[in-house]
Parts: sequence; C-alpha cells; structure tokens
Amino acid sequence: MVRDFSESMKQRLLRLVHDVSSDAGFDRPDGDMFADLLSDDPTLNFQDDDVEIDTYYQTMIDRECASTHKIEAIFDAVSAEDHVFATQIDAMESSATMVVSALWRL
Repeated sequence: MVRDFSESMKQRLLRLVHDVSSDAGFDRPDGDMFADLLSDDPTLNFQDDDVEIDTYYQTMIDRECASTHKIEAIFDAVSAEDHVFATQIDAMESSATMVVSALWRL
C-alpha cells in the first residue's frame, strides 16, 4: 500500500471524517477485515477500488475516533518531517558538490 500524504488525500480523509461523524448509522465490519487481508497478503493492493478503500478508511476513522484535528495534525507532522528531510538532503547535495569540485581541481 502506498502512503499518500498529498493534499488531495488529506481532503478525501477530511471528507470521510465528516461522513463518519455525521452518519450515526455507519456500520463498520466486525474486526478489521482489511487489516487481516493485508497481514495475510502484504502485496494486496485495493487502491483501484475507491469504494473498498473508502470503507477501510471509514472503519479506521470510526475505530480510532479520528477527528479533523487529528487528520490535520498527522498531515502537519508529515509535512514538517518532509521539510527536515529535504533540508538534510540539500545539505548533503551541497557537500557532495563541493567534494566533486575539489576532486576536479586535483
């Protein structure tokens, strides 16, 4: 399964949080059948079936009592970590460029 922290996924999850919280009659399946499927076959990919993946997300949102605040916090944390990582990569690239330049001067 691909970890998607794009703005479109964030909006999709926020919409699902709204749907779950506004639908008191949302029936989640007994147990987590999707997690069971994934543990049996980690290569399982149901991304092409939006209905199944949305049902999975709704189940997780309901089970974890996820709020829009939690979703926002998760995406903010991922964004902050991406920024730290990008800064580290930029520093490594700069250092590597300096080393290559020094080698060319030899």
